[in-house]
Amino acid sequence: VESIVPPEKAAAYTGTEPTTTKPVDEATQADFYRRALTLAYCQPNVSGVLLFHSHDEPALAAWQSGVYYADGTPKSSLGPVRAALDAVRGGSIAHCGAALTVTPKISYQTRSLSLVLRCNLDCVYRARLVRLPGSTTAAKSGRTTAWTKTPIVLARKVRPGRYRLWVSVRHPVNPAAPVVRQSAPFTVR
Repeated sequence: VESIVPPEKAAAYTGTEPTTTKPVDEATQADFYRRALTLAYCQPNVSGVLLFHSHDEPALAAWQSGVYYADGTPKSSLGPVRAALDAVRGGSIAHCGAALTVTPKISYQTRSLSLVLRCNLDCVYRARLVRLPGSTTAAKSGRTTAWTKTPIVLARKVRPGRYRLWVSVRHPVNPAAPVVRQSAPFTVR
């Protein structure tokens, strides 16, 4: 999607655009790229999408389809396009009808009554600190993006007793059954 070259960037370009070129503003460029990624995401036979190029070509007779100007500075479309690509990576750009099972990696930190969660896809979570035999002492819910280490502190101080850290995760857009994990029981003195 070719974008309009603003006057303050004209010095980075040479020549003239063909009369058949119909460039769009940067917001529209970002929207078109997001739409293309959304459409392609749910197609089982699509294995990739090429955004041609990352940087504009300096010759106006060529391609100005990048998310960077010819001088290397970013266009305002870069952030939204990056967010769309992150949503593809996390499986959240579109609802396709197929459920995605999240695989969490959890590091339990019983001394600080917390855990660190990292999901292979975007995920929503509900974490709890459970006083055994089964009453919830503290809970937090939230959302995190794929491969982001997310620390979750459930409590600063609790009464002495036996506890367990518990977390349930699922995909926010294409959810399968929640995945539930829990720590081994531990004692707070």
